[in-house]
Amino acid sequence: MPILIVLLLTAACAKVPWPAPPFRIGASGSVGLTAFLFLLPIGATAILTRWTTSALKNDPERRAQVGTAYNRYRRLIGYANLLIAILTIVGLGWGWSVWHRTHILYDGRERIAPLAELLVPAPYILTICIIWLLHYDAERAFHESAIGTALHSFWTRYGHFAYNFRPFAFLVMFPVGMFSAQQTFIRYAPEWADHDITMWAGLLVVPLLFVFLPLMVRPVLGLKPMPAGPDRDRLESLAKTWKFRYRDLLIWPTRGGMANALVVGVLPRARYIVFTDKLLDTLAPDELDAVFGHELGHAKHWHIPYYAAFFTVSAVATAVGVGVLFHEAVHAEWIDARAWEPWAGLPPLAALGAYIFVVFGFLSRRCERQADIYGCRVVSGGLPVTRDGVNAMIRALERVADMNGMDAASARKRLPLFKRFWAMLKSWQHGTIAERIHFLVDLAENPQMELAVQRRTFLLRCGLFLGLFAILIGLGFWIGWRDFAKLM
Repeated sequence: MPILIVLLLTAACAKVPWPAPPFRIGASGSVGLTAFLFLLPIGATAILTRWTTSALKNDPERRAQVGTAYNRYRRLIGYANLLIAILTIVGLGWGWSVWHRTHILYDGRERIAPLAELLVPAPYILTICIIWLLHYDAERAFHESAIGTALHSFWTRYGHFAYNFRPFAFLVMFPVGMFSAQQTFIRYAPEWADHDITMWAGLLVVPLLFVFLPLMVRPVLGLKPMPAGPDRDRLESLAKTWKFRYRDLLIWPTRGGMANALVVGVLPRARYIVFTDKLLDTLAPDELDAVFGHELGHAKHWHIPYYAAFFTVSAVATAVGVGVLFHEAVHAEWIDARAWEPWAGLPPLAALGAYIFVVFGFLSRRCERQADIYGCRVVSGGLPVTRDGVNAMIRALERVADMNGMDAASARKRLPLFKRFWAMLKSWQHGTIAERIHFLVDLAENPQMELAVQRRTFLLRCGLFLGLFAILIGLGFWIGWRDFAKLM
């Protein structure tokens, strides 16, 4: 989901001729309507929080049902907030107001202020921050009803806000801020913006970020080293057995708010395996080993560097391909260049978003199966995968689903078509827990299917890359490499 949010906020920051405020309300009226509409999700969150805390106080036994309803309505409020952002920018003139009311004098000319484009999605981001503050009471009530601890064992309101804000700032605001900085650079140094060095340097940014950004993860998210003990000793022994190198094993303190694990980093000296505290406190040893093996699988199959290269090549192919189609449509007089050229920045982002959701989503779900198989292999002690290894991975997935408020009971049975589709939309990048468990059940009954899965995934990864490179080379020879570089 953060990938798609990044693309939407980037589109909001693009320099396009957003429609003027309707009904002659002007910039002031646009600001007022924008503020009013964003009060709606804030008010809905306040009502939801009040209902949740009251329900848990009156009947703690209904914690599971209240949690299901709370998560559902919280998600709907999030979608509503996003729709309101689109409405205010496109329909109520907020985007137009920002671009027409943030000029400064520079070098004798009026220019848009540096980083002013960040004001376009600013109401949406501010609303998210307020919603996090309002959710604190409900989250604290869930925490206390679950483990019966004293108030001081949970976050303070500021700590809870920082816990939510840190990953959002790192995963969402950082790339959007980089795009805004690039737009500012183009406005204030246009002579350098078209330089060959600048173009190729921009192309190298994404893979370099994948290499060096992991070093920022630890201080930004407040991660701590896993303390010495049986779990750490066992995981370190597994890492040696499977010849896996890393910098450290880390704990993400969430005060029981989330159960997750991840591997970050490509180079061993900048690679971390991260577990949330809730995951470590809940999983049995063999289940934790399976999760650890899953993260090892991502590294052993080179998923992270592949994703970095895939995103880089896909972004270039999408930008150049859409640019070529635009120029061809203008040449064929299918569209009016003067009317459509100001909007030329949005089609590549829209195409990239659809491409990522469909193509990368499918690829990522296949890679998750590879990682699940590797987790089974780690518990099994190697090849072939044993039923004990598969069962440990299945139990780990079911526990993660239960701890994160997913429908763990449905993990062993097929969901109706609509619910399956909705679950797929929510888990487009990893696949649903139910589908992953059904795959593992089939693997336990037929271990030989692993070879077919690995072969198909390998061919998919190679085929995608070869296809993307063929498209890039074809476009380069068709339009010329100089024009190709300008369209990147």
